[in-house]
Amino acid sequence: MRSSIIKNLLFVFIVVFLFFAFGRPFTVTADMKAREVAKVKIPQYSFVTKWGSKGSGDGQFNTPFGVAADSIGKNIFVSDTLNDRIQRFDSNGNFLGKWGSKGSGNFQFNQPTGISAKNGNVYVADQLNYRILGFNQNGTSLLTKWGTQGSGNDQFLALRGIALAPSGAFIYVVDTSKNVIQKFVITGKYLLNFQSGMNRPASVAVDSAGNAYVVSADGLFSIRVKKFNSNGMPIPDGEWNDYKYGIDWGKISFGIAVDPVGNFIFSDYEKHCIWIFDHSKGMFTTLGSEGSGNGQFKNPTGVAVMLLIAATIASRSSKRTIESAARPFDFIGFMLQ
Repeated sequence: MRSSIIKNLLFVFIVVFLFFAFGRPFTVTADMKAREVAKVKIPQYSFVTKWGSKGSGDGQFNTPFGVAADSIGKNIFVSDTLNDRIQRFDSNGNFLGKWGSKGSGNFQFNQPTGISAKNGNVYVADQLNYRILGFNQNGTSLLTKWGTQGSGNDQFLALRGIALAPSGAFIYVVDTSKNVIQKFVITGKYLLNFQSGMNRPASVAVDSAGNAYVVSADGLFSIRVKKFNSNGMPIPDGEWNDYKYGIDWGKISFGIAVDPVGNFIFSDYEKHCIWIFDHSKGMFTTLGSEGSGNGQFKNPTGVAVMLLIAATIASRSSKRTIESAARPFDFIGFMLQ
């Protein structure tokens, strides 16, 4: 009898040990310690400025979705989705110009979403017109347009994020409904598409080597980030998720960006924050929290990065502002609706 009790206790001990060793999201390892350091070692940012309000006037917004910043830090472009227009600002938030109205003409939009800028030109995903349009930075000249509704290689069903390659010669387009990323020559010639391996990819960013980072807006499972080479092939060890790092992300992200040294940032729509991955340290840190104060967010969406500027769009709130924060060597702006 005593021997049987001892055996049963030993069995329970082994089960409990295996559960704590292997059944939990992470165990007591050096990796776990690093993750906990990542949670508290936050880069020091300081609030700088903000601008905007809800409306249709100059510098006002109605559900903005995407943001793009040029490579020299002079212009920030916003896809003002439900106002069916693009607005242009300088890095201090001063209004510089706008173009667009509701429709299907060459200078019209039907709920623009993704936006990307480079070499003085701006490209826009015109969501419900199922097309991509390219303009000069003032929006006075149409450079190119392509796309129709459909499931073909050069057609679209649900346009979301877009990103120009560093050379400006190629553009990557996310089609959320088809779960693919399509790559085109900047004039609209189709090159290839690749399966994201995600449910509802939402945004894409391209690093200096031409690698594409894709983030998901699954809605059922936590956000994932995956990395692909320029031919659309997954890169080994190029996947990030909250389970792997022992942190807690939301289920939806609408924006990702990558800086010149390969660090990436993405918006967390449900957690009302921005996540920043430092490649050199292999750690994530967060920026922002839920609220309407300086440096806070309400459902952030698009995000863009350039040499000395990063900007983030947030949506689904009544506030609709752009905020800025800074630390040495970079500038970060956030837009809250």
